[in-house]
Amino acid sequence: MIQLSFDPHTLARSSDVDTSHEAAESVAEIRARQHNDILRVLTNRQPMTAEQISDVLGVDIWRRMSELLAAGAVERCHKARGRSGRSAYTFRKVSQ
Repeated sequence: MIQLSFDPHTLARSSDVDTSHEAAESVAEIRARQHNDILRVLTNRQPMTAEQISDVLGVDIWRRMSELLAAGAVERCHKARGRSGRSAYTFRKVSQ
């Protein structure tokens, strides 16, 4: 399981009410689970577009891909066509 460090406090402003801070902490847990789900999918089937990964997982993962890219856990590969006919990059898991 990959552990990317994200501070849940950056998801809510210091001036936000306490429920916003609680929500930010719960999002941090969901984010970590989605990161691991994406990497698990890419371990078994790579390279894939974000759209294809979303189809496998049944959830939108667009934001998670940019986080995994920034963390160096995945890398862009070649372009492929999505359902819309537009180009999209495929991603693969970086060996660690």
